[in-house]
Amino acid sequence: MVADYHEDDPQCTLMQVSSYEDFCRKYPLSAREDLREVSETLLNNGKLAGCYVVSTSGTTSAPLMMANRIWKKSTEDCYPIQFFQYLVENVFTPDDVVANLFFPGGFGLLYEGACRFLEPIGGTVLPIGRLDSFEHDHAHFDVFRRLGLNALIGTPASIAEFAQASQEAGVELDVRKLVFSGESFYPAKRKWIRDIWPNVEFYSLYGATECGLVAVGTPKDRDEQHFIFEDWFMLEEAADGGLYVTDLKGPLIPIIRYRIGDSGSLVKLDDGSTQLRLKGRSDASFNCGGALIKHETVVEKVRGVSGLEDVSVNDVQVILTNGAKGEDILKVVVNHQAADGEDLLRKLWDKVHSIKEIAEDVGRGAVELLTAGPPDLVVTRRTKTPMVIDYRHEDASQGEAG
Repeated sequence: MVADYHEDDPQCTLMQVSSYEDFCRKYPLSAREDLREVSETLLNNGKLAGCYVVSTSGTTSAPLMMANRIWKKSTEDCYPIQFFQYLVENVFTPDDVVANLFFPGGFGLLYEGACRFLEPIGGTVLPIGRLDSFEHDHAHFDVFRRLGLNALIGTPASIAEFAQASQEAGVELDVRKLVFSGESFYPAKRKWIRDIWPNVEFYSLYGATECGLVAVGTPKDRDEQHFIFEDWFMLEEAADGGLYVTDLKGPLIPIIRYRIGDSGSLVKLDDGSTQLRLKGRSDASFNCGGALIKHETVVEKVRGVSGLEDVSVNDVQVILTNGAKGEDILKVVVNHQAADGEDLLRKLWDKVHSIKEIAEDVGRGAVELLTAGPPDLVVTRRTKTPMVIDYRHEDASQGEAG
């Protein structure tokens, strides 16, 4: 990787390493602000040219501009070819009829990227995107049935929305594959989906805007572990369970020992390879309805309610549970003496609902938003009040914090 950077730029200051210990000494851990500094410098100097430019969503902080040239060296063993071949051998077949439910636009990559790797597989591609882009009535879903739709690719929220819409349209589809990314497909949501499509299997694509798709989980991978593209990504597991990624593809903005924001464990297999087992977020952000939202963003909205201006970060609790029809239930609890009465809770609901991603997800039925005062605060056995509690990984829709 370092050799590639030096070949492109003789002034490159990246250092060669001789061992993992040497790597850790020479390269400190990095976070989003480190990437932002490099990104802004390249952007201001006109260096983001002849590349594919993407951006993070901006939900958790200001958007971060990233760029890649993954087709710069198109050899038989380059990253996009290896990724494509793995999908052909383990996920999709030429007989599949696939609906692409990722959202297009917004400097994103998943929607357009999925269409690009699905087409050469040789199957039938339905580039649907957002369901609200057409009237998802009986006629459209009958077309999907007649085409033989058997696979969906999208976020768990967009897949659940599609499943609900097919029920409302009264059209039975024989869906066998769900390929998802963006967040976990929680057990209760899987159970609800299997009540609709009993023969369905789940495939997970794991990655991030900063570096692309890093790993793939298939039904044959036990304990929901993921195959890692180890030729192109190096993952490290921190003491607190946080994951660090080094992007060996050589993107324009070097990603070295970058805290990706997820937690997980690296599992050594008998054949010497390593697989990834994901464990959720490692920061105070949370996935909901397909969007990544920062706890601090919710706190800022709460402080915008008259009487709650002085609320502390630790007195705003986000509780996530599973809904009966595949939706996420997002409850915002404020531990403040003023957070009482229907009028204030309604104003609190309006403020949190003003977060663009939450408003969109509530509008399309992917999220149900609730607000509550001190009586609903969850305190753990150790008398702690976590900022984010996620019960969605449990089979029940509610549980007890540990």
